[in-house]
Amino acid sequence: MGKIVLIGGSQSNVGKTTLIRLILREYPKMFVALKITNNERHGIGFTEETYATSIPNKDTYFFLEHAKKVFWARGNVEYLTGNLPKYIKTIIDPIIVEGNVFFDIVKPDLFFFVEREGFEIKESAKKYKDLANYVVINGNYSFKLENNVIYANLDRLLTAEDKEFRNFINAKIREVILT
Repeated sequence: MGKIVLIGGSQSNVGKTTLIRLILREYPKMFVALKITNNERHGIGFTEETYATSIPNKDTYFFLEHAKKVFWARGNVEYLTGNLPKYIKTIIDPIIVEGNVFFDIVKPDLFFFVEREGFEIKESAKKYKDLANYVVINGNYSFKLENNVIYANLDRLLTAEDKEFRNFINAKIREVILT
């Protein structure tokens, strides 16, 4: 099984996908990307995503830009808990995952929890913030690291170069994932 980076967050639209895109851009075609949806609205199962199957401008579609492969795991927590571990064990490449519930099923090697300045944390996400290696506060900030809290404007980082952010991400990926 490859080493795992987990990106979780306080709720939808806080910057989880953007952080994954930033990491994938630094390491093109190295990571297998996995989107976890822990409900049955989109069905149950695991699918390999392509541009033909992904919804334009949604998570898995963006992951296709730089991921080696992209998968989408969907289902209730019981289904995911019963099936995800054996599926993950078959992947030998490093894995980047979006979805808090993954932490309860397979322990990641590196965990970033993303929240957006001014947004509430949904009740089901609160426990994950304390479990993360790093909490990313996505707001109107220049990159700053204080203990395990990262202040950044993730949307701006998609279009603007920030050497401090790149150096930090590269150091963490080398230290935890590539060793």
